[in-house]
Amino acid sequence: MSQSEPVMSIGDKIAFVRKAAGLSQEAFARQIDIGRSAYQHYERNEHDVPSSVLTKLCKQFGIDPTWLLFDDGEKLISERGRGSLEISRYLCDFVEGRARRLGKTLTEQKKWEIIHIIADDFFEADGDLEQISSKCEETTDNLIRLVAA
Repeated sequence: MSQSEPVMSIGDKIAFVRKAAGLSQEAFARQIDIGRSAYQHYERNEHDVPSSVLTKLCKQFGIDPTWLLFDDGEKLISERGRGSLEISRYLCDFVEGRARRLGKTLTEQKKWEIIHIIADDFFEADGDLEQISSKCEETTDNLIRLVAA
């Protein structure tokens, strides 16, 4: 880190990663298994972030822990993490698109529950977006019909 770069707090870094992932505070908090209120306190630097939450952040989003804690990491987000973010965005868009096609509305919680269910199929397809789309359309549509308004 150069002397001219401002030092970011852990809360600032967490917010940066959340925004890079294109997630709301609620959706991001759900991804790391904490409540939205707790997450907001961490992002605003009102509470220290427990090590268990920091560990989940690093694993879930591929964050370099050295960067997160000390500003010394070579990469903000590892290549694996970038891939995870792209997959999350793709699956989110996929589920939202299927819901729109069906004329259904999903809560954030229900959307992410469906994403977690179909994510296993995605990884079995080795990231082949065409294969996952055809394989998961019926499953996704049935899940949407089951849980959507």
